[in-house]
This record gives sequence, structure tokens and C-alpha cells, in this order.
Amino acid sequence: MKLHFHTYSNRTDHLFDRQTRSAQEVQATDHAEIADSGTPITDEHLKTLLPETPNRPASPFTYPRPSAERSDYVGFKRFHIVSQHSADTEHGQLSKEYAYGDLSDTEDINAFLAQLDRLSPEQRNKLEHIKPSKSLLSIAERLDDEALSQLADILIDAGSTPIFSEQRRNQVPDQLVDALAALSDDVLGDTIATLASLREQGASYQAPNSPVSLDEHGQEHLLMASYDRDKFWKHKFSQPVEEVELLHTFSDLLISGKFKGEDLSTLNTHLQQSTFEQSRGVLDMATVIKPFEKHSMLEMLDEADKDSEPNIFAYLSQQVDLSAHRQYYQSENNDMVVQQDLPPSDSDRGRLYSDILTAYDEYGLGWINDALEHVADTPPQIQRQLWSQLLDDAAQFEDQFIRSDALENWANQAITPILHAFHDQQIERIREFNSEREVPDYLGNLTYFGSMRQATISSVDTNQSTQNSAVNNNHSVEE
Repeated sequence: MKLHFHTYSNRTDHLFDRQTRSAQEVQATDHAEIADSGTPITDEHLKTLLPETPNRPASPFTYPRPSAERSDYVGFKRFHIVSQHSADTEHGQLSKEYAYGDLSDTEDINAFLAQLDRLSPEQRNKLEHIKPSKSLLSIAERLDDEALSQLADILIDAGSTPIFSEQRRNQVPDQLVDALAALSDDVLGDTIATLASLREQGASYQAPNSPVSLDEHGQEHLLMASYDRDKFWKHKFSQPVEEVELLHTFSDLLISGKFKGEDLSTLNTHLQQSTFEQSRGVLDMATVIKPFEKHSMLEMLDEADKDSEPNIFAYLSQQVDLSAHRQYYQSENNDMVVQQDLPPSDSDRGRLYSDILTAYDEYGLGWINDALEHVADTPPQIQRQLWSQLLDDAAQFEDQFIRSDALENWANQAITPILHAFHDQQIERIREFNSEREVPDYLGNLTYFGSMRQATISSVDTNQSTQNSAVNNNHSVEE
């Protein structure tokens, strides 16, 4: 029996030479020195490490030597090959049992090491931090070198956890491996490509622009910000950075098993073709909708034009965008104050998405896109109320909604009251927050100023924003 351990070319000067050392010197050699020497470990090597007295327990054999330094990746540990028994049996034979993660069969261990040898040193190091298992081995054997390299990145990122998050993601890589291993070859390759695409979309994310001026440190010039500090920071610290946000959401969706077969293939196709905002909306809807709503969602996804503005899924992505739930108001002295809300709960977002899918089933995507021209630039906090009222009115006044200008007329009558009521509520919350401060500020009249804007804002959005600002800036409340 022989384990074909990886040979490091830069360690050839330290090869273990048994012929030039005495038996006593060999027995005194540290296990790790032999393991790090670059020479394949054989039974003969292991025998030199075992005590002459069979009844005396030997130190466990480990390959490669565990580093005394911290793991390369926070929350991960590097896996090693260890001997489960390192003493002679009663028949004087050397035990040949090893473990490498969940692998204990020598052929499986060697096969896994062969997969590691396909990778560059950096990618190999990443995959060595993922528990070796039959599932991971089967995946690696089915992927080409590029996909295997991508898998190493994906699994490390999928298990990364925000430093202050209470919920760790230590088990996610192993769960994701099991989910991927259950896929057919075609869907597996396509899903790996989708996960890699979501990593790229995350890397291209651009933070939205603030409507107020910034100081030399990039901080907003604000008089005050009103928000529930405990809930805000608990939520913020629990969220992954945008670079891995989409990857985390899709990984969790794959683990749930909610989308399989053709449904998963359809999802893969569209996610690979989408922008960051579109993918964020697609994945959040896919996560929170009921299983019986998947068919309508996928049909709408097939029909949606990714090049159009506004795009229904990019519009819905604001529901989970913390910066979109931030409104700016100008005080009487031209100081800026902010009301920061948290995104709605899963159940609240699920109700909004159900209304959108109901509108799609009953009126079609063209009708939805016409409605988006009027509601897309309003705060995300009121979208559920707007769509609920729109569907109620469309059902109640069916005869009026068959006209071509029905949605425009509805928007002119319905949106402004809801919008003004929302700003009244936001200003009231700001005043309540200010009154509870040790030294409250003088605010005077508060007038809506604006909200965070996407860095890649379109001319359509700009025109709509100008129209809404003209309405909102006439809305103020006396202190």
C-alpha cells in the first residue's frame, strides 16, 4: 500500500534519506519532517515512526504537517491526512487505516490528491480547506480544470461569514457540495458557471450615490440620522458584502432544493445573462415565493427584457437593498437629516412578489412594465401598498382599466396621497428620534430632498426622479 502524497518541488533539498541515517536517528525524526520532505510516504517510512513496543501507543501520523499559523481563510480549517491507528497489530503487521476528511479508503484518498494536483498552488490551498468527501471527489472528477478551479473559489466564498454575524456558514460548503453532487453532468457544469458568474457580478457592484455632499473622507454631511441602532447594526453585520451576496443567496437556494432539473437550468441561463441588480431581484423572489408560484416566476423571467428600463427584477431588488430604504430630508436651516429603515421581512416581500405574479398571470408583463413607469422611482417601503391597491382597483373598476391611459390616470390619482402619507410618517419618526436625544437639534420645516441613486442611473430614471422631486419638494411639515 502506498499513499501518493503531493510532492513540493521547492522542498527537494530536504528529501528524507533513510540510507544515510541510523535507525535511531530515523526513529527520532519528527513525523512532520518526513511528511514535509516531499518523499511519498510508504509503510516502511511509517514503521520507522512506530515504537518497538507494540503496547506503547504511538503519536498519530499527519500529512501534511498542520501549520502553527492561523488558517488562510477565516472560519475554515485545513484538512490533513491522518492515521487512525499507528501501532503494530497483534500479528506484527502495520495498520493501514487513514482518514482524510470523510475519506478513509486509500484509493479514494489518492484519487482526491490527484484532483488537488490539477490545481494551481493558490486554488489547491483553497480546496484543502474544504472537507474531502465522496461527493466532492465525484464533482471534481466530473469537472474540467477551469471549472474545478472556479469551484475552489466558490466553496470558500460560499462559507465566508461576516465578522460580527451571529449565524456562521461553516456547514454551507459541505451542504453545497452535496447539492451539486446530486445534479446531472450538464446541470452541474451550468450551475458552476452560474455561481462563477454571480461572483463576477458581485465584483462589479457599484455602491449607489448619495444625494448630499461628502467630506474629504467620503462621509456624508448630515445633521443627524434617525434609525433603530440595535436593529440596524444587527441587520447590517449579518449581511454579506455585496461581492458575495448573490453567491450566498444562490448557494442557499441550491441547498434548499427548491429549484431542480429544467427549472434550475432556466434559472441558470437567466442569472448568467443578468446584471447585479437583476440577479439580486431574481434570487430574492426565487427564495421567498411559494413553490406553486415558481412556474409564473420562470415564465415572467423568460419574457422579461434584460436590456429594458425599468426591468421588473432590478426594480424588485430594491426590496433587499439597505441603501434604498434611506430617505433624505432638508431642515429649515438647509441641514440634511436621514430616516433609515430596514428592508421588509421575508413574508412582507413574499406578499409583494405574489401581487406581482398575480398581475403577470392576469394582465401580462406589458401591463406590469407600464405600471413600473409610474411606481419604479417611488420609495421601496410603499411598493407593497401600491401594488395591492393597484390590483384591487383594477379588479373593482375593470371597465375603466381597459383604456390605454388607465394606468396613467390611476397613478395620477393614487400615488401622490400614498407618497405624502409616507413622507409624513418618515418626518414624524425623525422628530420622535430627535426629541429623545440628549440635545435635540432644531429642525423647523422638513422637506423631502432625495434618496440614494444607482451609479448607473439611466435617463429614464433621471426624468422620473425630476418629476417626483417636483411633487415631493412641495411637501413639508412644520415643527
